[in-house]
Amino acid sequence: MLERLKQNLQRLAAIKWATYILLSVVFINGLATFTDSLRKIGFFVADIQVWTKRSTLTDEQLKAQALDLSKALIQLSINSEHAEPAFDFSEFDRSAEHLLRHTEALQQAYDRDYATSVEAMRNEFFRRGIRDREFDLLYPHPTNSIGIRQIGIQLGEFATRLAAR
Repeated sequence: MLERLKQNLQRLAAIKWATYILLSVVFINGLATFTDSLRKIGFFVADIQVWTKRSTLTDEQLKAQALDLSKALIQLSINSEHAEPAFDFSEFDRSAEHLLRHTEALQQAYDRDYATSVEAMRNEFFRRGIRDREFDLLYPHPTNSIGIRQIGIQLGEFATRLAAR
């Protein structure tokens, strides 16, 4: 009888911990959903603020500036790819460190030289009804030369769509 009581208590303890784990997962999932909702609300408010401001460029000026910026970003991407250090798997740690430093330098160059201009172009196109959700997610923080090249390509595409209107 005592042995059976011990087994039941062990089962209850296991159920208790399983319940704690389940509640933790539900809480974390709810928190993640909540923070995602807050992020989306922030984007929405920012878009409303952009939409209500007047455009500062004519369509022709916007097209020319967007194409120039597009070319510069694509060139930055190409230069970065040519300067990217070779990866040697026999010296994995050292190669990974060099590649990480190279990527960080590229991200800093984008942030320093292009991020503000890209955001201004994005806002001008947004005011004209030209928008792409993937671009909106990518342009604030491209992670590598491929992301920067994609931003450049997308800006060129926006300029083309503007000219076709």
